Amino acid sequence: MLIDGSKMEGGGQVVRVASAISALLGISIRINKIRAGRSKPGLAAQHAAGLKLVAALCSGVLQDCKIGSDSILLEPRKISSGTSFMADAVTAGSCTLLLQSVLPCCVVRDDERAIHVVLRGGTNVAFSPPIDYTIHVALPLMRRLTGMEASVSLKRRGFFPRGGGEITLTVSPKERLAAFRMLERGDVVELQGIVLGSEQTLKELQSSLLQTLREEPALGNLSLQLSQEVIAASVSSAAVVIWAKTEGGCVLGASALSEKRVNPHQLAGQAVESLRESLSHGGCVDEHMQDQANSFASSCA
Repeated sequence: MLIDGSKMEGGGQVVRVASAISALLGISIRINKIRAGRSKPGLAAQHAAGLKLVAALCSGVLQDCKIGSDSILLEPRKISSGTSFMADAVTAGSCTLLLQSVLPCCVVRDDERAIHVVLRGGTNVAFSPPIDYTIHVALPLMRRLTGMEASVSLKRRGFFPRGGGEITLTVSPKERLAAFRMLERGDVVELQGIVLGSEQTLKELQSSLLQTLREEPALGNLSLQLSQEVIAASVSSAAVVIWAKTEGGCVLGASALSEKRVNPHQLAGQAVESLRESLSHGGCVDEHMQDQANSFASSCA
């Protein structure tokens, strides 16, 4: 099957979703024009690491997978019976995007032994869901909907430009996931979140976040369960991750990240505005979860 990697936004999501479905269904794919919509087209380190891990998980043949390549061939074979895997983006390439590539290949297979996958790179970096979103939004939602047994432990955070983060994905596979329907979202009943930054930044972030939420009509009457985490002074990043739980069992998340000079009020405003937009659309999932859910559709009964 030939896939045009320039479609939609022309980014790496085409590669992640296509390779995962290829491995699950046993269909060979050739992806051309990889990341044609980006300023630096072709595979980056994170995409190459993800493809190599997918190939290992499906005992597949992978050709032309190198940094900068705009075309790859993946010929999947049998899902591997291995139980321990590792991928390293080397740079601050996103751990959570690596996880999106490989999780569908781990949750469905005949062997019921638990699988452990170590992923290294950036855990809170631009243009990708933060690890906190994966832990508190994506995985709980997919567990509830499909019955998958998967969890992620965070060993070490990684920020731009050094990376160095590490997470471990643990999965107890199933032969098939349960089919799911999400039609009724219901009202928001609970708000939770986490803020990351220096000690001084955390105080300002928390204050700004609470103030911004109070000014938001759809969320202002809800209390926020907020946790904080101090990060090293040598790291210039700061982050906000918030998520809303609804009457219908849905979880929608949003985040904002600063990798240089931090403006706490602006950062808090970006996160709240992103969540407000997701809620205003009336859907049961946010924009990040839409892509991730699609990768599991082919494995549901």
